Amino acid sequence: MNTLSNILSNFLVSYKLKFLVFVITLLFFGFNGYGQTVAFNATASNGLESVSSAALAVSLSAASGSDVSVDYTVTGTATGGGTDYTLSDGTLTILAGSVTGNINITGIVDDLLDEPNETVVVTLSSPTNAT
Repeated sequence: MNTLSNILSNFLVSYKLKFLVFVITLLFFGFNGYGQTVAFNATASNGLESVSSAALAVSLSAASGSDVSVDYTVTGTATGGGTDYTLSDGTLTILAGSVTGNINITGIVDDLLDEPNETVVVTLSSPTNAT
């Protein structure tokens, strides 16, 4: 029997289902990381070689519902492989729900050589679930 109560009830159920589908779609497509950008916190940094490690902070513009990964390459005038520092090309993953991650330069060698300033250049590329 199509009473006003039944019609209203069917409308509300229909409306709620449409809203639920919208919310699920928004959660699945809207917050999964595709709108986030990934970048270093600072454009440059410097320090003494007397420290044993350094962390390069990388941030997302907003938290993501998916893991975000970004490749990085290492170049510069300093020599890697344990001569001046230890860091190879790699991939940083920022876990879902987080907004920061670190690329760690380890094994910074405090040698006794009198050298000019040396650089380590880390370049981000090929992000996944972000831009």
